[in-house]
Amino acid sequence: MNPALFSILSETAHRNADRYRAFLQELLRIPTPRMREHRCIRFLGDSLSELGQAVTWFEGLGLMEETPDGPPLNFFCTRPGTGGGRSLLVEAHIDTVPPGDERKWDSSPWSGEIGDGRIYARGAHDDRVGAAMLWMLRDLLDQCGVRTKGDLHFLVTTEEEFCSGGMKAFLSHPRKFVPDAHIGLDGNRGNACITGHAGALPFEVVFDGAWGSVLLASPTQDLNPLTWACRFIAELERFAEVTRARFRERNSDARWPDPVLIPNAIHTRDWMSNLPEQCTVRVFANVMPPITLAEFKRWVAEFVDSFVARNPSLGAHPPRVEWLPVEIPSYVLPEDSELLRELGGCHREAFGVSLETRYIGGWGDMRLLGSPEVILYGPGGGGGGHTYNEYFELDALVPTLITLGLLTAHWCGIEESSGLDSGCRIPLG
Repeated sequence: MNPALFSILSETAHRNADRYRAFLQELLRIPTPRMREHRCIRFLGDSLSELGQAVTWFEGLGLMEETPDGPPLNFFCTRPGTGGGRSLLVEAHIDTVPPGDERKWDSSPWSGEIGDGRIYARGAHDDRVGAAMLWMLRDLLDQCGVRTKGDLHFLVTTEEEFCSGGMKAFLSHPRKFVPDAHIGLDGNRGNACITGHAGALPFEVVFDGAWGSVLLASPTQDLNPLTWACRFIAELERFAEVTRARFRERNSDARWPDPVLIPNAIHTRDWMSNLPEQCTVRVFANVMPPITLAEFKRWVAEFVDSFVARNPSLGAHPPRVEWLPVEIPSYVLPEDSELLRELGGCHREAFGVSLETRYIGGWGDMRLLGSPEVILYGPGGGGGGHTYNEYFELDALVPTLITLGLLTAHWCGIEESSGLDSGCRIPLG
């Protein structure tokens, strides 16, 4: 490690800590209900522009969600290097899960309230704080005069929490790039990073039924799709256990949790006095290696076919499986990852403790871009994502920024410079 580099990054980050906290609070106070994140993401992109950063905006795909304010918005930008170094992409997503019943929050989910060393808001951990750190990192590097050889890219997406429509739109963008390394800033445990994630393969099972008055329906001839959907859900746990058993037989890595199949939504096309015309059961499913997505799809099809075989009256209107547009394969970082080695050293210097690695049953859409080395890191020190009273531990903010500054310099390479400049620039090299 470069002691002078660490010293100037640390001193500058601590000097700006109040300013960075104020920026985070301002961003978290902008409400981000689903598919209405435009004002918040423009605030962040415009803030980067004020630092001299050229920002490229692009629309997301808007898959399976209403878009009352128009297509979802995303952006990317590059802090160009001087040449000859490796590129690094730092990514975050600005969309969140819905806040739920806002009355169950101690304060508004958009309050940005600070208390007991924590800042509270929806996205305070997953993941608007990660998005805010991109602006802070750019500002920190500029103030310290760090000029990298390799390009430093920033990417901020929406739709990550549902269908990855932002990342998928970026894949077809004419200026798409594949970086040498890819860091995702997303809600994480303190002093931990994610080097393996499950595949994502949620699906729906659709039951069609009669469309007519409940008063005229024949109990034996007119199928009620809601009844069959409930019977299907009742049998789903048996299939889930079979899936877990198959995984355990083949899994050789104890770091993976068991896969899950959880019904998490049921929708009907209905009218108050009619039998439902249609009933759809949505199932969350993840897939751990060595199980492949194609293999799991086959298992689901076989299970649905067996359900129909056990219930012959469904034969005339068999349910159908519809795969949702997430469909992300699992990811495992190579054991000899240079990025992990570099990140671990930078984290240890900034936090004073070693960085742990872990595998998760969730997923990230980063692996879709195809970078050879991908890690989910930070912003550690928080909790409450996907539930009430989400928070971020503010003590983790400065060390995380120092870690990212060190990693950028070490991974991308530093352009040589001579002497100190303006009291805050360092001899680099």
